[in-house]
Amino acid sequence: MKRAFLLISIVMVLCFSVITAYAHQNAQKIEIDTYHFTDDACYIDLLVKMDSDDEDYTKFNNDNMDRFDFDKTKLSEYIDEDGYISFSCHYKGIYSDMIINKKTVRDTLISENCFTLDKDLEIDLNVMKALYDKKRVFKIAILDKEGSILRISEPFEVHNEDKGYISSDVKYDISKNEVEYYWSNNYPTDSGIKIYNKPLAFGILMFFIFSISFLVCSIRRRKRK
Repeated sequence: MKRAFLLISIVMVLCFSVITAYAHQNAQKIEIDTYHFTDDACYIDLLVKMDSDDEDYTKFNNDNMDRFDFDKTKLSEYIDEDGYISFSCHYKGIYSDMIINKKTVRDTLISENCFTLDKDLEIDLNVMKALYDKKRVFKIAILDKEGSILRISEPFEVHNEDKGYISSDVKYDISKNEVEYYWSNNYPTDSGIKIYNKPLAFGILMFFIFSISFLVCSIRRRKRK
């Protein structure tokens, strides 16, 4: 019996040596952490590069924007020279947290604002897939209480061929107009399990199943005696 348990333990160690589980590192929402505010900063939005022919474009996202009190006219009509428009106003199904709510984190006054395609904020590996697949590019826009744009950041990507996929909050220093974030090489909808040697893993799995069956049969025979 002891030999059987020892054998199974060895098999399990071998399994873990060729199969690695890892936590998902890809962002399932776009979170903007802003700091070093100007006094007139009240709202934050993302600008996305897209045109009216895009399948994800909508003339105005009432479900999203009706939650805010400011005049949306300027923001909904805004388009810059590079073709960036309001993500919150014109992207289908977007759910935006636009109000700047300042709080102190590690002696720094910041605001954490989320933009997601799932308003319930559930963990869903496919939430960001549409943005990854189309390699959407964004800018951060800071607005005053009237909805006028005060400052716009440099563009940032959610998917880059060389660097991978955005995997962190986007930190935006308003005073310096600097954006910082990190990348992950894992595809955003993968399983979270990486198998380095599939034939070996399959062989070990089959051997593990055989070992368990052998152990069960041995126990039953002992009980009959």
